Amino acid sequence: MLENDERIGPYLERPSFLTLRYEDLVCRPEDTMERLHGFLGCDRSTRYLPYDPRDDRYPDRWSWVPEASGPIDPSHAFKWKAQLGSSDLERITGMAGGFIDRHGYDR
Repeated sequence: MLENDERIGPYLERPSFLTLRYEDLVCRPEDTMERLHGFLGCDRSTRYLPYDPRDDRYPDRWSWVPEASGPIDPSHAFKWKAQLGSSDLERITGMAGGFIDRHGYDR
């Protein structure tokens, strides 16, 4: 992942690319979707934010993930930090520091 980020990074700076972070999508869905709609040049709509299985052509696709049937829980985006020890976090930060900084993540 880190090697690919360095290789494709220059392309992602072009105006024809938009990078969306998962954390932003689950923590601030309306702001993130507004940014996406602006990038695409289409009308802003919140119609797609709430998930309704009745509107899903394949509602069973996520049946193996129990959390998928409930509302989005933004805390899931960060629970990995609580599950790792401080030495693991330090090692990851050391290895991925450039990626972390480039994509606006906290160290």
